[in-house]
Amino acid sequence: MGRFFHILYFFSYFFHSCFTHICLLEFIHIT
Repeated sequence: MGRFFHILYFFSYFFHSCFTHICLLEFIHIT
């Protein structure tokens, strides 16, 4: 259970950073 939560947290953090990176790229592209 702990390992599953750790993996879920890792994927959540990874997805969040990728999403933020994409948003920043889109923002730079629009401006």
